[in-house]
Parts: sequence; structure tokens; C-alpha cells
Amino acid sequence: MVEHRVFLQLAKTIGAKAALQLSDSEGLLPAGAMFEFDDRSSETPVIQLNQVGYHPRATKRWAYVSLWQGTGGALALSGFPKEAEVVWSDGRPTAKLRIAPRAEKDADAGTEVREIDLSSLGDAPGATFRIRIPGVGVSYPSRIDADGVDKAYRTVMQGLLHNRWGVELKKAFSDWPRPADHPFVYTSDRADPFELFKEEQPKTGKRPLVGGYHDAGDFDQRPSHTVVAQLLMRAFELDPAAFGDGELRLPEAGNGIPDLLDEAAWGVRGWLALEEKGGGVRGGVESYRHPWGIYFA
Repeated sequence: MVEHRVFLQLAKTIGAKAALQLSDSEGLLPAGAMFEFDDRSSETPVIQLNQVGYHPRATKRWAYVSLWQGTGGALALSGFPKEAEVVWSDGRPTAKLRIAPRAEKDADAGTEVREIDLSSLGDAPGATFRIRIPGVGVSYPSRIDADGVDKAYRTVMQGLLHNRWGVELKKAFSDWPRPADHPFVYTSDRADPFELFKEEQPKTGKRPLVGGYHDAGDFDQRPSHTVVAQLLMRAFELDPAAFGDGELRLPEAGNGIPDLLDEAAWGVRGWLALEEKGGGVRGGVESYRHPWGIYFA
């Protein structure tokens, strides 16, 4: 999926609510195209927060205010209000929170970043909230609920399953079943791990390879992919009792091993197939091209 965003720079502030008629010299917009804005309902990418939610026990919770407009550069925040509002879906009173400076120019965002401290917001099971900045709009909805964080965990783990290399995905474990893919690789003595092979490359040294991930929808394996197993095991070490067996939709569920560790083991399993008799491990796997779709993204 590719998303395109267009930013309109207006000659004057439009206030809290407005209806704008749009036209363009290229004739790309239909005649009489209208854009309606309401800072109490119009969602804006200027306000960033955790859309799946914040855990009630988290003592540090933040929303951020910033925008990089592509060729339009950084959005100036100098005229922004000093306070934001928290608007709840269940009708509880609106809270006002300070918009504080965070970075004059954040290296990752490429722009000024301001922050909103959400730590004062209490647990609210079943309710969602939005951050509203007067004259700017509202954030996407979020919530303070342990279920939201659990959903994020399960979504990430299901995503790892879907990207497993060389294994069939059955209906019992995925809503998108597929047969096993690329269960074999071929070896070469080439030293450069990043250069693509020629399509007519001789297929020699065939060996099975089951394990690891298609990390970007392509057909390579890199040493950097092992960071997945590292991060999963770090999470387990922080609180082993929090992770059990049979909690996730995994083929290994029920084997007496926490599902998190089963997935970590899968992350390094492919490298066992790349190990040589002398103990050395090959530097990875590469193909003659990447999937065609990435060239059109």
C-alpha cells in the first residue's frame, strides 16, 4: 500500500471550522471539489500517539506534535496553542494538557517536535480518547487499557508467523494460508552478501533451508535478521512469568515451551542450515531479484 499526502498552504488561518472549495490548474480535481474542516473532528497527522493504546501501569506516556511535509519541509509550530484537550468517547470531562517543547529540530523527524504528557490520564477500559489542538484538529483515537497493548503484542507475533521462511501456513494458524515457499537454497563461494545473483546462475550445492524470515517481503536472509530473536528473548528475560505456552496461534503451541521462545528459535533456525561442517556459518541468502511489487511502491 502506498499513501500520498498533499499539503495545502493557505494565505490565512481558517479557524476552528471551515468549508473550502478547491481547484487546480491541471484539472485533476473534479469541479466544485470541497474540503470541510472542523478542529473537533478532522483527523490530523500533526498529532502522533500510540494508536493501539497505552498500558495503565506505564508511568511515561507521551503524544507528540510535529509534521514533515515532504517537499514542503518542516511545519512551523511557532503559532500553535500552548495547550491541547483530551476528548473522551464516553463523555467524561475534557482535560487540558500542556504542549511542551521537546526538540528544536529532532534528527529523526527532521523538524521541531513538541510533546504532551499523558501520564495523568487514568485507566479507562472500553473508552477511547483523542487529543485535540484548537485550530489544528484531532489525533487518531487511542485508549488507556491493557487490552490495547496485548493486541499490539499479538499483532506483531502474528506478523512474524506470516513472514516465516519455508513453511506452510495452515488455516488453523493464519487467516491467509499459503503453501511452503522456497524450502531449498543453493550455495556459492561469492563473498559479497548484498550483490544479486544473475538469473542464469548455476544452481549448485542444493540444501534445505527452513527458518528465519522474509523480513521485507523479499528472498534474502541477513545476519541482521537475528535481531528479532534477540529482542524476543530480551522481552522474556524481563518477565518470564508473563509469557506462556499456547497463548499464540503458532504451530508449536502446546509443546511446553513459551510461545515467545518458540518464535525466537524460529528466527535463528535458518542459520543452522547455513552452518558448514567446520562450524562456520554462511553470510546469508540472496536471489537474482526482489519481488516485482517493490519496484512500483
